[in-house]
Amino acid sequence: MSEEVGVHLVEPDLAAPPERGGTLRHDADFEAWEGAVEGAREVVNRMVGVLGGLGVHLPALPEVGLRTLLVDPLVGDLTAVRATADSCVVTRDALRRVALNLGIIGAWSVPVWEGRAAEAFRAALVVRAVRVEAFAELVGAGWYVLDEIAGVVEHVQVEVEAAVAELGEVLLRVVARILSRVSSPVGWGVFALEFGLKGLDAVTDIVDDLRRVWEIIDALIARQEEVAAWARAQQERLDAVLSVAAMVRSVRRHGLSRTG
Repeated sequence: MSEEVGVHLVEPDLAAPPERGGTLRHDADFEAWEGAVEGAREVVNRMVGVLGGLGVHLPALPEVGLRTLLVDPLVGDLTAVRATADSCVVTRDALRRVALNLGIIGAWSVPVWEGRAAEAFRAALVVRAVRVEAFAELVGAGWYVLDEIAGVVEHVQVEVEAAVAELGEVLLRVVARILSRVSSPVGWGVFALEFGLKGLDAVTDIVDDLRRVWEIIDALIARQEEVAAWARAQQERLDAVLSVAAMVRSVRRHGLSRTG
């Protein structure tokens, strides 16, 4: 047997990737606007009820929290998506090092062993190294899909933040207008009297604001279906990656495994 040769392997690095947050400019007051929207519901819905009694019919704000209704269906966990994407890169690189180590061990075996055993062992390691390298690239392909998903998630998040900010501004304005008319103990009665004298002119500003509120809400609800359709398409892309992995396992089980 030839003189023993040392083996210097490359250690795979599976350290958790650093967190990556957003790359776009976000609304720093997003949470505050959410609170404003929730706080306005009672005043707005009372006005909607009064207007309904006067013949002006507008939909009330939904009793379910607007975050549950509008925000959560559209805003994903951006940090988690990017962390998953970056983990694909970390895993890919670690698998590449495993493939490299298999090659190193195969090369080491030739001068250490003699005869057909050495060649058979080296050939088996080469087959496994090719498999691991191929799987590494497959895992790496997941990064492209997930990173693109993260980019779209962030754009939608910024879009929702802007819509909720406008919603909060309009609601604060309409609440101020409502309270300016009904601030006294007999305010609602005075308001009804004013409406009887002026008709819709007495509430044009309030009605316009409430209609704008529902335009924003309806736009966000419609956006949910668009995002859901897009999400289904991304799931199909990820499923395609997983189907390749399944095919590789099948080939390994029924084909190449017979040679390795």
